[in-house]
Amino acid sequence: MRGYDYQDPKIKPVLEELRYWTNSYPLELDIWHRTKGLDLQEKFSSYMKRRKNEIETQHVMFRANLTREKKNNLNKCIVTMILEASKASNIKDGLDRQFMHDAEIPILNDQGNRIDMVKTYVAIHPIAKMAIRNSFDDKGFKIFIHDVASSIFMGNYTNNVKRRFVVLYITTLLESQKEFAFEIIKPGKKQVYKIKNKTLNVVEKFVGNNIPPNNFNLKLTTLFLPMSPNYSGADFLIWDSEGKILYAFQITISSPNDHMESKKKFMTGSLIGKWVSMCDIVRKDVKFVWIAPDSVLEN
Repeated sequence: MRGYDYQDPKIKPVLEELRYWTNSYPLELDIWHRTKGLDLQEKFSSYMKRRKNEIETQHVMFRANLTREKKNNLNKCIVTMILEASKASNIKDGLDRQFMHDAEIPILNDQGNRIDMVKTYVAIHPIAKMAIRNSFDDKGFKIFIHDVASSIFMGNYTNNVKRRFVVLYITTLLESQKEFAFEIIKPGKKQVYKIKNKTLNVVEKFVGNNIPPNNFNLKLTTLFLPMSPNYSGADFLIWDSEGKILYAFQITISSPNDHMESKKKFMTGSLIGKWVSMCDIVRKDVKFVWIAPDSVLEN
């Protein structure tokens, strides 16, 4: 990424995205440098499109040469990677080692501090992870994600590990199914606010702890997925284009009190003002929603 002014406000967001999606992998940076574009954003977009297609094609070719048993193992490895779950000790063959490997990854709290570690499968960089997921047919993916999810819910994991898993499980399903419906209950009240089935027109993934760098269409219902594991106050956000409301969701396995500081930082800090400005709404149109187990909500 040499030769660019990192402090330039137009250049910095693109370079941050490049650093995230490539994991600063030397081969990827070399390919990016050779990619043509009228400006830095077009260069980055062309590179991302090209590499996603190339990696997906290579992965599909790898899958085609596997036995049924090894394909089954590969599918389990992919879902385990996406959910950042503990890897199965009985899987020996099938992992696509062109783009995946075993690793121990950290689990972070709201402040970004490491609080746990998980042995799992990881992609060599986020572009590979996205391309591999895109190559997985939706029907098969839902079957395997349900099986892996069931084993984790029944497993002996800490609340921090389970919380991170649930975040990835819910956001992965939202991204895959492109629709959502919620029933929201205010604490201490019986009234239920229902958000009926709605289609997600756009899925916007963004890097860093700010707002997405690209403008979005206010007329399209959008799922915003922060790639930062400790994004301030929200695990994901949904812009409801029909109701003109921005929902900020945070997931907790234990009491919401454990995350109150994070919520406060989002709802009263400068970040909410940036979201309000981007969505052309007022602050009361930003709704903060907890997603928690029934046992927590009942108490």
